[in-house]
Amino acid sequence: MFEAKWIWDEEIPQSNSNRNVLCYFRKRFYLKKANCRLHIKVTADSRYKLYLNGHPIGFGPEKGDKWRYYFDTIELDGSYLKEGWNVISALVVHYYIAEPWLYYRGGPGSVFRTATAGFLLEGDILDEDGNLVERVVTDESWRVYRDEGIDFIPSKHMPLVGEVEVVRGKKIPYDWCSVDFDDTVWKNAKVISKDRDIAFNPEIKLNELLPNWSLVERDIPMLYQEDRYFVKVIPESFISGITLEPNRSYSFLLDAGELTTAFPCIKVRGGEGSVIKFTYGECFSYRVLDGTLRKGIRDDVNGIIVGDTDTFYPSGRDDYYEPFWFRTFRFIRVDINVSSSPITIDKVWFREIGYPLSIDGTFRCSDEKLNKIWEVSIRTLKRSIHETYEDCPYYEQMQYVMDSMLEALYTYQISKDYRLAKKALYDFHSSLLPTGLLQSRYPSVAPQVIPLFSLYWILMLRDYVLYSGEIELIRRYRSTIDSILGWFERHLTENGLLGRIGYWPYVDWVDGWSWGIPPAFNSDTATIYSLIYSYTLKVASNLMLLIDSRGLFKEYKVRSMKIDKALKKYCWNEEISLFKDGPETEQFSQHCQIWAVLNELIKSDRAKSVIEKTLEDKSISRVSISHSYFLFRALDKTNLYNKYGPVLLNRWKDLLDMNVTTFPETFENPRSECHGWSAVPLYEFIASILGIRPSEPGFRKVDIKPHPINLNWAEGVIPTVKGDIGVRWERDDNSILINICSPKEVKIRLILSALDIPNPILLVNERETSFGNLIELPGGDYKILVKKGMN
Repeated sequence: MFEAKWIWDEEIPQSNSNRNVLCYFRKRFYLKKANCRLHIKVTADSRYKLYLNGHPIGFGPEKGDKWRYYFDTIELDGSYLKEGWNVISALVVHYYIAEPWLYYRGGPGSVFRTATAGFLLEGDILDEDGNLVERVVTDESWRVYRDEGIDFIPSKHMPLVGEVEVVRGKKIPYDWCSVDFDDTVWKNAKVISKDRDIAFNPEIKLNELLPNWSLVERDIPMLYQEDRYFVKVIPESFISGITLEPNRSYSFLLDAGELTTAFPCIKVRGGEGSVIKFTYGECFSYRVLDGTLRKGIRDDVNGIIVGDTDTFYPSGRDDYYEPFWFRTFRFIRVDINVSSSPITIDKVWFREIGYPLSIDGTFRCSDEKLNKIWEVSIRTLKRSIHETYEDCPYYEQMQYVMDSMLEALYTYQISKDYRLAKKALYDFHSSLLPTGLLQSRYPSVAPQVIPLFSLYWILMLRDYVLYSGEIELIRRYRSTIDSILGWFERHLTENGLLGRIGYWPYVDWVDGWSWGIPPAFNSDTATIYSLIYSYTLKVASNLMLLIDSRGLFKEYKVRSMKIDKALKKYCWNEEISLFKDGPETEQFSQHCQIWAVLNELIKSDRAKSVIEKTLEDKSISRVSISHSYFLFRALDKTNLYNKYGPVLLNRWKDLLDMNVTTFPETFENPRSECHGWSAVPLYEFIASILGIRPSEPGFRKVDIKPHPINLNWAEGVIPTVKGDIGVRWERDDNSILINICSPKEVKIRLILSALDIPNPILLVNERETSFGNLIELPGGDYKILVKKGMN
């Protein structure tokens, strides 16, 4: 597999020092001709930044775990190589192992690491005909230098992203990744545990030991990196080429124009002994009388920037600085204390980094604010995906199950790239504990369990199969499904409901719910856990039917029926006509009513009445932005979407009035200004307003059920595995015209129950047809007119 060897600056790396270790690596090679391609396989424990002739070409490896340690593949054309001497160089960091995990330090919690540092690279240089010209591999001929200029300091705000940096420019090897850099004072690299332990050999020929790193080729594309410039500088005098006077202090504000994830970059000259600090803020905040922070208009410069800070001490030469790990910011406050030597700011910019998600879905409508919400939702999702789905890019960058379930669903509305979703399913499957539950966030060196999140993984699998058509994944994960459901079954009490389930029983960030836990949990059985478990049993039952696993299909169905019976017996309040938060409490929440409707414990007019009551009664605990996805589903199921959908969407409009550029974690005073689960409108606009949803796996059949809400027209396209499906509808007081464009092989179920047109007359391609709430059509293009008939 690899001719290359794992290398470091010592043969047996010592890493249990509670500090991160950085090493610089270089390898020069000579080419007689320039027109060559370069194919690189590369990985590191824990992370690398890779350069060719001084140009950044890679940042990795892809996040994995002990059983699936990724190597990246990088393809470069002839423009990167030149005739004569070339150099591949790498900056590699090894994050130390802290057990138990220590928040705010130890590198990103999502980056797996072993106790041994290492770097592995194999590069094939190919001529125009694909013939091998030269192979560059990591071995003892590489030059290496251990860093002495970068200190990692515990973060104050980023509990799972790791440390901030204090960098002393004078101790950084100057221009170290250029071809002409003199590395004679560096030493030769060491092959790790050479001839001592087969676990360090990338090409294991024996089955006695699993390797230290079980290498697997990267299964997602490399992250894109793109130079961008700040749209505004305050004060405007802080521009490229400005020289700052000695013995003075300066503060400047850099505005990226929108929240982004990027490496901030600066080039300076002179200023030895000066100090430059970069403080990263998602927005402006205000400190109120009790000392706490509040958020209002996000770009109001009368507020303050609160966030983590990197510090750089210029060497006095021509210096360049960027942090090793990318930062999240909309604003950067730059504080410069100039020493007795003036300093010149040559250039300030940022190199944006993210997952290269192809955006192929579209949406437009008659409400310009909803069009803006669509744009901001896309940005929210894009900023929340890198090598995995992430909860938030600023504070944690962790892949959580609930967040990923929602983010994957949003992805399906705008892109045919399902690779991150498929990887997330495998990642969480890989986190399975002996108890039968999944970890709630993974990959992670900080284990955590939220029991409900294991159930959401099953819902995520259902969604993936529906959109992708990959039914074989159900069979692949059948044992994991059964393991999860078995854990919940073992926690049923004598009354047939789930009892106190332990771990972190988080449900939703609700006012009055400490740590997102329903108060009923503290003194009683909490209804919501049984509701979601029963619903998931129904979903799992249907999944088993798809793979003809009829025994489990029946078993899950029966188990769900028993729980439903117990829920009706112990948790329904007949007098108030709502489900209680627990059998022995008189507290009520929107959550229980939503899941009761989705579970079909109540149907038709009673379900409609319950949802209307739960929306109108302000004393009931209300869902947050993340759980609003499920509230929208209940509105659809009770035919209340047109009435209350606009009311819910107004909450996103209110956020726009705060000048957000991504949607935050919660509606009120959020921690995170960008949270992937908040991009709910991406699903609502495509799947509900346009009404396009798969009704059979892989879009063999599609449901089209438009909800006009309060709009005059809407149009859009969803990219699918069968091809694009487009819908446009427009209406007046008496009719609605629906245009459908679908691939021939996709069967259409047109559902007209949400149109609210009295005595409707139906015309399909200008031919009058008997009206029905459900019309079956073969794939193709259609003009559907539904108009008001005579009384």
